[in-house]
Amino acid sequence: SSGINAEYGGIGRLVQECDVPPLVIPFVHRGMENVLPLYHTVPRPGKKVTIMVGTPIDTAEMLSECRRFDFTEPATRKYITDVIELKLDKLCEKINDVHYVD
Repeated sequence: SSGINAEYGGIGRLVQECDVPPLVIPFVHRGMENVLPLYHTVPRPGKKVTIMVGTPIDTAEMLSECRRFDFTEPATRKYITDVIELKLDKLCEKINDVHYVD
């Protein structure tokens, strides 16, 4: 799980508070911990980093569904967060299949 916390808002709140429903571009990465490990200030060049970008998520459709079913604001935030988290989890599975370090 990507660890998004719907209780505090996060992506769900950002989407909900936009004047125009945004497209969310999900992405995940692996290998940055080798480029700049915790507590280091100088990057280590030559390390493998894998970045995977998913299909844009149309939040207008999600917001429309929430209005249609009369979701409360917290329920709307949670729904949006859950949908995006699911897509991030799927990307994490895919990137784990392709990212390997020799």
